Amino acid sequence: MNDIIDFTKRLIPPSCKTAIKQAIHTTVRFSRNEPTYKTEDDITCITLTEKGNHIFFGYYDISPFHESTARILACKVSSKKRHSNSLHMDLGWYDTSSPDVFHKTAETQTWCWQQGARLQWVPKAGTNAVLYNTLCNGHAASVVKDVKNGSILYEFPMPTYALDASGKRALSLDFARLQRLRPGYGYGNIPELSPTATIPADNGLFLVTPDNEPRLILSLENACHQQPSPTMASACHYFNHPCWTPSGSRLMVFHIWVAPDGTRRTRLLTLDATGDNVRVLTHEDHVSHYWWVDDSTLLLYATHGGRQGYFMVRDEAGALPEPYLPHTLPSSDGHPSFCRAGTLLVGDTLPGARPERNLWVANPSAGTLTQLGSFYSPPNLSGEHRCDLHPRWNADGTRIAIDTAHTGKRSMIILDISKFIQKHNASFSS
Repeated sequence: MNDIIDFTKRLIPPSCKTAIKQAIHTTVRFSRNEPTYKTEDDITCITLTEKGNHIFFGYYDISPFHESTARILACKVSSKKRHSNSLHMDLGWYDTSSPDVFHKTAETQTWCWQQGARLQWVPKAGTNAVLYNTLCNGHAASVVKDVKNGSILYEFPMPTYALDASGKRALSLDFARLQRLRPGYGYGNIPELSPTATIPADNGLFLVTPDNEPRLILSLENACHQQPSPTMASACHYFNHPCWTPSGSRLMVFHIWVAPDGTRRTRLLTLDATGDNVRVLTHEDHVSHYWWVDDSTLLLYATHGGRQGYFMVRDEAGALPEPYLPHTLPSSDGHPSFCRAGTLLVGDTLPGARPERNLWVANPSAGTLTQLGSFYSPPNLSGEHRCDLHPRWNADGTRIAIDTAHTGKRSMIILDISKFIQKHNASFSS
């Protein structure tokens, strides 16, 4: 009998084993009527949800919180269909003092499940100004709009991926190429810039301003000339996750290439806004998540020295990633971000054998890690439709917003952790 069991185990691929375990845990959870999420004591939660619709925000590198009011941005789309190409998305905001009312300010067809429409507040353009990607005269672009009076303040001639602190310089890329090569991150209803080229010289990372034509600052061909690898020649290349430093002095971007056999390799590049002074900061074909700690330091989840985990790396020529709190932070992948008002680090975990996503906060100075909550993750929401928590801070570090699908569809939860931090002061003060 044991021989049969061992033989059966060898026949089942690891991914199927995980799916089977998740199905078992899901069945047990519902048979016992277990809660679909739980948080630690002294954490107050506000849920943003609506019957028949998904409510979510998108990626973790943008905060939905307004800096000085109780408003929080959100996206709304029907939960009856799954394909973003055929659905309009409503964009708007909630007032957390009356979270049952969604205030619609715009709609768009250029959005995706992992990143929404890159909706964000633009403080430099006014207290009511937001940016989002949309179609303008049939072309993909982005606009900055006053949500109070409805006026368009200015436009960018390409969709925005990352906006600098001035609100007037945007980074863009080929969102159609991104969707084809990394479904869930780009837009499938707009044309590709270079659909047949695997290493195009006229496509890559663009600097976009309201008053000028987009300027290609780093082509995919040029990226391949930076410390080239033999694996690049036959692969199809694309960029993802461009991100400015806090001051906008430099930027980073993931350079990714997919081999004919489907093998995906990723490295992180940094450069000036002119496209000069390109540096290769990772060298082992894997980096997944990032956060600018300051203008010269990045926190990464990556592989270095044959080990996966969190690393700090300086944006300097010849710099190598250094393990960051390897005995404190989870060894599994997640979406990390530091609170700008203090030293706390928030992150999440991906589902394993248990179909749950965990939310954690760490104080690096004290060397402590505390789990804030766990959230059921429906196994059927996978691939580009998965719903990561993507935790995001408010300005003063007292609230965290997450996306969650613990009910079977997307909703947002705002966790007020101010009392929790006070109660656990020893863990959160250096």
